[in-house]
Order: sequence, then structure tokens, then C-alpha cells
Amino acid sequence: MNHSLQYFEILFRNYYERLCRYACTYVRQEDTAEGIVKDVFVTLWEEWETIDVKTSYSGYLYAAVRNGCINYLQRDRKRHGEVTALSDDMPLPAGVDAAEELIARELEEQIAQLVDALPSGCRDIFKMSRYDNLSYGQIAEVLDVSVGTVKTQIFRALEKLRKGLADYLVML
Repeated sequence: MNHSLQYFEILFRNYYERLCRYACTYVRQEDTAEGIVKDVFVTLWEEWETIDVKTSYSGYLYAAVRNGCINYLQRDRKRHGEVTALSDDMPLPAGVDAAEELIARELEEQIAQLVDALPSGCRDIFKMSRYDNLSYGQIAEVLDVSVGTVKTQIFRALEKLRKGLADYLVML
């Protein structure tokens, strides 16, 4: 089995149910939510070799499902004659004000920059662990390296992030 297929299967097993629940928060119908998530995975598989994921597959999947839900809701509202516009920013989690969201976005950007600056192997392992929620064993299997190598690379990545965020976190 090639590495792409293994990684795709791991993503599917780890995210399918979560993404269905997430989609259901938008569309409120289980079968519709499942259809949207299935469509996202089909598209991901069809474009696997050419797709350019900027952050992580986890982020890509959630954004794709959210967009699929928004598109579905817009089509549904047009069918029923409603003209209410749907915002690309919906829904905002309860209890989050604009200042908190701004701080969170700034911190996210800082983390993304630090992660992008990691050496490629270290960066890939870190993203698979933290963004795609793969276990050390799964990462080792996909990349055909030892679990010890995965642990070492995660440790190095976390050290660089701690150092890079030290000044920023003091301000918070």
C-alpha cells in the first residue's frame, strides 16, 4: 500500500465522524451532513496528488466542509425564496468577543510562521501530530521512520515554538 493511500485512510478514519458532527451544526440534518463530508473526501482523493494544503489536512478538511455547508445552505435558501446572505465568518463560537478573536488570530499567525520555518521533515511530522491528530505510531508508519525519530522531531519542534513564542506569550 502506498503512503498516500495510508495517509488518506488515516485521515478518513480520524475525521469522518467529527466532520459529520461539525457539518450537522450547520445543516441540521445527518444525511445531508454525511453527504457533504463524503463529497469533501471524494474531492480530496481525486485531487490528492495536486492539492496544495497550506496549513494542515485537518484545517483543509474543516474549511472544505464548512464551505460545503455554506454552499448547501445558500442553494437551499434560494430554492425556498429566501434572500438572507450567509456570512463566511459564521458561526462565531459563543462568548468570543472581537478582541479575543484578534489576539487568537495573531497568535495563530505567529505559530503558523514558526511552524513554516521548521526544517521540512520536522515540520511535516509536527503538522501530522498536532494538526492532523495522528499518533506517533501512525506518523512513523506513514513516513516509514521509527517512533523514536517522530518523538525527537516533535521535541525539536516544540522547543523552537517555545523559544519563538516566549516574548509573545509574555505580552498575553
